[in-house]
Amino acid sequence: MSSINLVILSGHLGQDAKINVTAGGQTKVWFSLATTIRFKSKKTEQWEDRTTWHDVIMWGETAAKLHRELTKGTLLTVEGELDKRSYDKEGEKRYVVEVKAKTIVLHSKERAERKAAKEEAAGEGEMPPDDELPF
Repeated sequence: MSSINLVILSGHLGQDAKINVTAGGQTKVWFSLATTIRFKSKKTEQWEDRTTWHDVIMWGETAAKLHRELTKGTLLTVEGELDKRSYDKEGEKRYVVEVKAKTIVLHSKERAERKAAKEEAAGEGEMPPDDELPF
């Protein structure tokens, strides 16, 4: 039987994404993504929020292009796989679980507004006359 390693998260960036180019020339972008669930506490019967932070990494040219858009507070959806790695810190072995992103979709309202403004300024936002429509 085969297995599946798939994770889909939708949340907000906690800070601007960081970028690094390895000695081998590969681009790596990484950031922390906050996902929050809201629930009603059984003890206090008050609504509470529980936020979980996820470390996300993405490699390659796409990551380099997205880097400028990945700013603090941006709402996005990440699809990828979980990856566990270890490293040594002061002689102690530590482990971290990261999301290796394959796809990132930005949902920022500000980004959509900037894109619409650029299209309008370029004249791309205007509809052609009815006799020029392709259908």
